[in-house]
Order: sequence, then structure tokens, then C-alpha cells
Amino acid sequence: MLRPAAYHHYISTLVLDRFNFMAGLSASLARRLGLTKISGRQIVRSSDELNGVVNAHALRRAWERIGLSAILFVDGKPTTYFKEVRQLRESDIRRYHRFVWNQGIATLLIVSTQTDVYVFSGQAPPASDEADLNAGNRLVQQLNIVNDALEVERLVYSIETGRIYEQHAASFDSEQAIDQHLLRNLGDVAIQLHNINRKLSLARINSLLGRTIFVCYLVDREIIDTDFFKHVGVKDADSLVEMFEKLPAEKVVDALYRLFDALQSKFNGSLFDEDLTDERRLIDSRHIDTLARFLKGDDLGSGQTTLGFWPYGFNFIPI
Repeated sequence: MLRPAAYHHYISTLVLDRFNFMAGLSASLARRLGLTKISGRQIVRSSDELNGVVNAHALRRAWERIGLSAILFVDGKPTTYFKEVRQLRESDIRRYHRFVWNQGIATLLIVSTQTDVYVFSGQAPPASDEADLNAGNRLVQQLNIVNDALEVERLVYSIETGRIYEQHAASFDSEQAIDQHLLRNLGDVAIQLHNINRKLSLARINSLLGRTIFVCYLVDREIIDTDFFKHVGVKDADSLVEMFEKLPAEKVVDALYRLFDALQSKFNGSLFDEDLTDERRLIDSRHIDTLARFLKGDDLGSGQTTLGFWPYGFNFIPI
């Protein structure tokens, strides 16, 4: 008969082994546990196994950025990123979650320690450094490996069957996923910019927003930096957010269009192939205030400050 301490050790070892594929579970044991391939499910335990997989390049990027332990595929689609850690550091989890949300591929991020399993939604928007990481429907479940042994063992099955998405529907609102979130915010900011001055056509506004997003992309991809902003007369700024914060709104207008002119000289894309003189005359501080709120993560549709920071990372979003 097992003593209580021995029983806890037995259960802990059993469940840890269930998840130990992240630390190099043998292929034969993985098959016996049903974690390799069953009912369209597949566990990839090395980035070398991603050859020929759809989105292989993006998945390898996730593997490198997060240091993944495994990826769960369901019906050929990557649904879950697994990350095993010795010690849970909240700053790291925030970074991992922001990456997963921005990449928009996996719907789940599962982080496990020696004692607990944390299940995060890949569709819930990321948290700012000051916000509660576990709020905002980000944390789907926290399971103790010993006390919640049955739930831990059924976790992968619940993902495969879709049960986890039904039981925790609030955490998987497709409207909060990266693509819908960005498109909705772009639509809301476009309407507000148009309402400020109806002479500024929606076509012009879409071009303005396209250029704004392109600048954010160049910054995130480290194609332009502080020196580039300094070149257009903005000191100590390395992003549009910082430029908007450091300068009064009336000066941001001139700085923004100097930036666009500089980029027009540097790039020959369709975003910069038009004369911006007429557009510049129609832009005033009210437009800049609206753009600033957009760049700070405000929900312009509701008028509320929902995130309090720019959530999009174009160094993460697959282009």
C-alpha cells in the first residue's frame, strides 16, 4: 500500500511523464501515450520536424522566439504551443503571450512548470506591463499537476475535441484575435478621422493609415531607428508613439509629413507615390490626437482606454 507521500510522488511522476514530451519524450512512449498521431493529432517536438508543414517558417520563428518545447497539431493545423519552464517569470510569459497573439497561428499557449500547468488563450489581446496578466480572459486554466491530475491528463484531448473552446468561450472570441482586432480598430479610427474633416476622403484616410502602419512595421523590423527620426528633426524618439508623446500635436503634423517625405525618397512603393501636399493641409491637431489614441491602444469604437499600449508587433505578425 502506498503511503500518502509516496502516492503524491507517484501521481506527480505519472503526470509529469505525461507532459515530459517537452523535455525529450521517446517516440515509442509518445505513441503509447497517444501524443504523436491519433485522430488527426500530431505532436512536433523539434523544429527539425517542421519540414513540409504549412507555415513552417512562422512556426520555426515561434520556436526560436519562445524556445518552444512542442507544438500540437489538430487536423493538420498548429493549435497549441507548449513551453516548459523551471521557474515562472511573469515578464517572460507576457512576452510569450504577446508573440502568440500577434502571430495569430496558435489558439493556445500552454506553459508548464514542475508543479503547475498554465493555459493561455492565443486569441485574447495581450496585457500591458501594468495590467493583470491573468485577467482579460487571457488565462484559460491553471491546473496543479497533482491536485488536478485528471484534468491535466485530459487537457490535450479537450483541445483535440474542441471542448476547451466551448467551456471557455469568452477566452476565444474571434473578434479579439489579432486580424479582427486590428481591422476593427483601423475601421474605427478611419471613421473618426473622416468625421473631423469630411474634406479628407476615406481613400486619403486609408492611405494615411497605411503609411502609419508601414512606419510601425519599419520600426518593429528595425529598418528605421532613432537616427532616422533624428534625420527628420525628431530627437530621442525611435517610434511613432514616442514621437507623438514628445511633441505637441501641432508640431507632430509637420514632423509626420517630413517623415513621410523621407520615406518617399527611401521607398518607391504605392503608399508613397502620391503628392501629400493637399492631404497635409487638411490635417490638424485633432487628427493627430485621434491617431495618438489609436497608437496607444484605445478602443476608438467605444471611446475607452482598453489596452493602454500599442499591442501590435510587426516583428511577430507574419507578413
